[in-house]
Amino acid sequence: MDNVRVFSFNELNDATKFFSLDELRGVGGYGTVYHGQLPDGRHVAVKRGDTSIPDLDAVFQNEVHTQATARHENVVSLIGYCTENNERICVFEYMENRDLEQLLQPPRNAIFDSWRLRIKVLLDVARGIEYLHQDCVPRVIHRDIKSANILLGENWVAKISDFGLAVTGPDGVQDRVDVASVTGTAGYADPESYNTANPFVSQRTDVYSFGVVMLEVVTGKTAYNLLNDTSLGAVMLEVVTGKTMYNLLNDTSLATSAAPKIAEGRLMEVLDKRLPVPVGFSMEAVENVARLAQRCVSPGAQRPNMSVVVIELGNELARFDQQEPITN
Repeated sequence: MDNVRVFSFNELNDATKFFSLDELRGVGGYGTVYHGQLPDGRHVAVKRGDTSIPDLDAVFQNEVHTQATARHENVVSLIGYCTENNERICVFEYMENRDLEQLLQPPRNAIFDSWRLRIKVLLDVARGIEYLHQDCVPRVIHRDIKSANILLGENWVAKISDFGLAVTGPDGVQDRVDVASVTGTAGYADPESYNTANPFVSQRTDVYSFGVVMLEVVTGKTAYNLLNDTSLGAVMLEVVTGKTMYNLLNDTSLATSAAPKIAEGRLMEVLDKRLPVPVGFSMEAVENVARLAQRCVSPGAQRPNMSVVVIELGNELARFDQQEPITN
């Protein structure tokens, strides 16, 4: 890994001001992210793994090895790592405009109240996934595409992050990769991977998850209606309905609520009403993006591959050029 630097713990301790709360930027399932500044002036994101998590080392190794190889303008760059003192720390390029999940939820960001910018962000992400599926060596299935793992940097360029669950493959002979268990995030995980005696992931798994992200962008709503698995209400719902928590979440997900309405031509019922209703070519673009999202969360064989998604999103973004200038 010649393009990845090995940091000492003291270097990263200094960069983050002793992992100060003032530098805290986020907390995830496997660790905490801090803003840092290196001696050469570069701003970085320092992801410090939670060493109490049993499978942290496997996730860390997976992330480092995958992102050392995956180099693309729409994939967050790994700068280095640290394993000193039994730490598991990754250092990434810093993305100053937060993640897509935060941008879609209150408080509103006026800059992101633009249909053109939203479609441009989706096109960035689609290009990143297409690279992982087609051009990266070895090919990569991300397995956890979601709005929280899409980061926005300078000039609102979107990049894919968090490769801890990624797998390499398929190898060209098979179109899927068998796995011991399917992991991911409720609302984004492909149900076809779960509903089988032999769990697997494929490129279509990422397509489904990206379809959910597209639905979030179109509707402005979260991927699923949050239910606390440990709450009394959730337990009662399981008892009353006879459904598992996974199915309860699935019943209230965008893929099972918004997508059918889009397929029936009822887009206006689910369109994000915080933005002005698009008109003319812009409305055509948004309608086509919504229908593309619905296709991405359709049964596996009906889903387009990412190269098709990139072409179609590019065509829809170009519609805005017909009536208004593109500004970055």
